[in-house]
Amino acid sequence: RNNAIQSATNFIRPMLKRRIVAFLLLCIYQCYPAVPNFLLVSDANQLRGLSLANGSLPDVINAIGGLLRVVAVDYVADTEQFVWSDVVTDTISITNRNGTNRKTLVKSLSVPDGLAVDWIGENAYFTDSGIDVIGVVGVNGRFSRILIDSDLDQPRAIAVRSEER
Repeated sequence: RNNAIQSATNFIRPMLKRRIVAFLLLCIYQCYPAVPNFLLVSDANQLRGLSLANGSLPDVINAIGGLLRVVAVDYVADTEQFVWSDVVTDTISITNRNGTNRKTLVKSLSVPDGLAVDWIGENAYFTDSGIDVIGVVGVNGRFSRILIDSDLDQPRAIAVRSEER
């Protein structure tokens, strides 16, 4: 595993210098052993999944392109879907791991910076630093609402701790 992490670091370092890596997510879901360990990488206009097996970095997903400015991304392990926020389109979107069935979950946001998926509740929580809110949307797209709209100053990141009861 150390070789894989070193390979991932060597792959990412040049992108960091060019400031094009928007968000990195190490996808190691021990409760989903069928999901391979991979590093989910966004370079602003595409998503890629890079294998962490054997110290090599082949893509484990086809690159999902056509994105404008991705700043946050997360993974729904149960359904193998990617959720991301885009600050050019001001949207939060979802797609299958193979890039099919792309849908917009939330539109007309201001600056959707942060994103975190609660894979048990099947919700995506997001921050919008343009209008200082924290919101939630069902990953199925059936609902979206603002949860907190006061006493925030440019919220840019969010994390969710999912626990099965």
